[in-house]
Amino acid sequence: MRRLTLATAASAVATLMLTTSCSTEVDSASQVQSDDAKPAQTYAAVESLMPADKLTKVKAALPKVAFPALQAILTSDKTIWYDHDSMTPAYQDSVGANSNANWPDLVAADAGTINGLHDRTKKRWQFPFATTAGTDAATAVKVVNFIALPEKDGQLLSIPIWTATRTDSRVQWLWIYPVGTVLGELIFVTNGGELLPSEIRTRTRYQESWATNVFRPFVTAKGLAAAIKQRRGDWQSKPNLDRMVRHLENDATLKPKSLAEKAALANTFKQDGALDTLPDFEDPALVKELLTQTTFISSYGEVWKASAGLKTYAAASDRGVSIVPTNYEAGLIEVNEQSCMRCHKETGRMVREYYGALYLYGELWGKDGIFSFHPFDESRFSSLRQSGGGIDGYVDNRRVNPRLKAMGVFTDFDASKHTAPLYPKRVSPGTSGPN
Repeated sequence: MRRLTLATAASAVATLMLTTSCSTEVDSASQVQSDDAKPAQTYAAVESLMPADKLTKVKAALPKVAFPALQAILTSDKTIWYDHDSMTPAYQDSVGANSNANWPDLVAADAGTINGLHDRTKKRWQFPFATTAGTDAATAVKVVNFIALPEKDGQLLSIPIWTATRTDSRVQWLWIYPVGTVLGELIFVTNGGELLPSEIRTRTRYQESWATNVFRPFVTAKGLAAAIKQRRGDWQSKPNLDRMVRHLENDATLKPKSLAEKAALANTFKQDGALDTLPDFEDPALVKELLTQTTFISSYGEVWKASAGLKTYAAASDRGVSIVPTNYEAGLIEVNEQSCMRCHKETGRMVREYYGALYLYGELWGKDGIFSFHPFDESRFSSLRQSGGGIDGYVDNRRVNPRLKAMGVFTDFDASKHTAPLYPKRVSPGTSGPN
């Protein structure tokens, strides 16, 4: 498979000017918001979903990146920023939409079945569908998301929505991102009230698939060791830094580690590998320098450290302020498309495919390979369950988020407009090809 990079994505955007089985399904391009007027052709200015004060703090903490296309996205006023507070992680139920946190409240199944898929205490799905990969157990971490849509004739290309009618006439919303869309995650180490940039992950939409990349300040252990020596010329006289450098330059520090889904899920995630847990820097000022004054570079295909048949792809830490969050486990995950798609290919997959007894209890969150972004008006989540009316007391509460609608981010699918080369071929769950 060819390596897809953000640099080639930028070229694609410039050129533009810029799956889940079910028993019966009828695909439709009908209006997904039948009681709303069509989106206006003149859209509101692009604005982020995060409150201005939080966004100001995030932007002040952004690192420099060695890829101009990504650097431009980070500074563009057309990039939409959000996090789990401003865009609640949400799934589609058998009739409507709801917050991930509330999924168990609607499921008539034993606790063992529910706990295999959903963590009631943390109010989120279980690994590997819970959080940004590698951060399930992490502390001292803040994750911020962004989406950058491509443009045509000075206008952002919208994300089209259509519907698929499933068994028992239950309707699912589907959407697909235009070619050239870049979605990203910034992982920050938190130190008190400070945000220290640790990693940037990107997924870029192409006609046939998504390209994956991860940008870090240091992609190998020896690279970090060299940076410490450069910034602290007296490192050998400081026991903490001498210990750190010796650890980084020693390949035999890897410890075996495995990650696997909690439930017995078919065709999902299991990874055997290793972690390289760094000693405590004992020097928060140096960590801040390393993370804020180093230009981030691609870690695609890079190995942090390898020894005796073991490999790890990023640093780990279990104490103190470090270059990664505490209890960070992304070192188990190689940065490439095949590795990352093991989880992302499951977006929108029906829960019943994991447990047959959960026939009417919705799906995993997300669509088109992206978990974090969705079109739903969250103010309507509470109206999903209403006494009387609808199907078994449930009503279809799905409407497009009015802010996203006003900006033209989402729109109804139009077969005459949403075609190649601007859009990928439209594929419905349960089908092997385009409609």
